[in-house]
Amino acid sequence: TRAALSTTLIFLGTVRAVMGNYSESHRLLQEGLRMKRELNDYWGAAFGLRQLGLAAYYVGDYAEAHRWLSESLVLSRKLENTWSIAASLNLLSMATYAQGAYEEAKQLLGEGLALSKSLEDRYNIAFALNGLGLVNQAQGRHRDAQRCFEEGTTLWREIGDQGSLAQTLIHLGELLHVQGDQSGAYQGFLQALNLSKEAQVTPIVHDALLGFAALRMAEGAIESAFEL
Repeated sequence: TRAALSTTLIFLGTVRAVMGNYSESHRLLQEGLRMKRELNDYWGAAFGLRQLGLAAYYVGDYAEAHRWLSESLVLSRKLENTWSIAASLNLLSMATYAQGAYEEAKQLLGEGLALSKSLEDRYNIAFALNGLGLVNQAQGRHRDAQRCFEEGTTLWREIGDQGSLAQTLIHLGELLHVQGDQSGAYQGFLQALNLSKEAQVTPIVHDALLGFAALRMAEGAIESAFEL
């Protein structure tokens, strides 16, 4: 059916984005969203909008990501679907954070985290904690950031989401590097690299390698850093 096909297109587009094939991802997601709208499937449209926003975020187009995710949030609120609202809030917060609006991002994450806790939705709780960790780090609250990242990694391990666990471990590694804990940072990047390779999440593999490069730079091993 067209409903099943539209959902499949959105999921396939999401997988393509995670694996780093952004042009194909955008095409699939756009087609899936178009079909959802033709079918008047508003929940599905909100889902498609979130995935388009996430794909735009991956390539650094934060303004476009913010636009898609804002539209998803508006639609989710109209539907009065708590899960969809929480998911949209959490993703919108990341585009907001990336544009430097830290306090706005924190407010979005606070609402998203509260809604996710009311649903006992461990995935979105972990996602919100990761976001709060980034915001706290950006604002210099390193202890709060570390607590958020550590709580997030615990949840990702329980859920079994290797890609998200790897991403949060990279954020934790970057924070530990800034704090001077090079050994802790190295362990974080190493775990992230192994997990992301196993999960075949190419963008996170790149992030882990960049983390190692930063450590080598700090040690003065310039050539090794360039190789990484």
